[in-house]
Amino acid sequence: MKLFVLIYCFTIHILHSKNLQIPINIDDLLNYKSSSIRAEFPPPIDYYDNSIWILDAINTKIKSLNKDKKDINLKKFKKSFPVDDFKIMSYGKIFLMSKQLTSLALFDIYSKKLKILSKKSAKNDMFFEMTSLKKRSNQVFVSDLVSGYIRIFSEHGYFLGSLQSFSHDFLPFSATEAITLHSEGNISSLGWTALSGGKKVFYSQEKTKKDEFISLSFAGIDSSKNVYVQKIYGTIHGLAKLAVQKISPDGSLVFEKKVNMSLFEYQEFQRFFFIKPDGSMFQFKYVESSNSLVLKELGMAIKS
Repeated sequence: MKLFVLIYCFTIHILHSKNLQIPINIDDLLNYKSSSIRAEFPPPIDYYDNSIWILDAINTKIKSLNKDKKDINLKKFKKSFPVDDFKIMSYGKIFLMSKQLTSLALFDIYSKKLKILSKKSAKNDMFFEMTSLKKRSNQVFVSDLVSGYIRIFSEHGYFLGSLQSFSHDFLPFSATEAITLHSEGNISSLGWTALSGGKKVFYSQEKTKKDEFISLSFAGIDSSKNVYVQKIYGTIHGLAKLAVQKISPDGSLVFEKKVNMSLFEYQEFQRFFFIKPDGSMFQFKYVESSNSLVLKELGMAIKS
């Protein structure tokens, strides 16, 4: 028994739980969600300068969960460029995406100027329909499910190339690679695709006899290229269950952690997790007693 405890202590790390309050009224978020087909709930989120930032589309601001940092005000562009997603880069640059305008722009925090990189029906039109905006190091990746391409831009807004993919969800894996999501029959798989045209299966998961359905989507990726997957599964007539999976850079399952999910969260949330570059994992949670939305750092045992 003593030997078992000793081994356990050397192979397991414990993360301590803490909650971060999201400074946006949840009723306003739900009203905005019901009034706009483009609205995401929970709202778009990013990590930069040791802080988690979240889009407050209602008040046209990007807010930090760190109270010491100032909000980024975008009210100047509320009508001319309605923002649906964002990614904060170095040198005071922020990529802004407008699904309504099918447009991508680069905002300079210091000059307060907005540079349009791509706009529907303009000379620089590059998208039929924008589906998601992702960041990897000093680049952003923008997917267009209709055209079947993921466009890559440098942090200064220069177009670098395209990855071919008709996947409805993806993660940037490196400067020239992406991990994509696919479902066929009872198997859900992650694929790897490269700018050179190369493709292969990255990770596959088959439904078990106990589960009648499995729905996978990406939760995030850390700086070591570990991929995190959100898994909703269960039986058709039962309450769905939620888990987060960590998959190594070589496509091996590191662990799967089951977490609690309320009926409200299952019905209203479009995503459930946020991953920091260092691999810290957070779960979006609804707190009924205060009618608020928080990010809960997952307290969990992780094998080293």
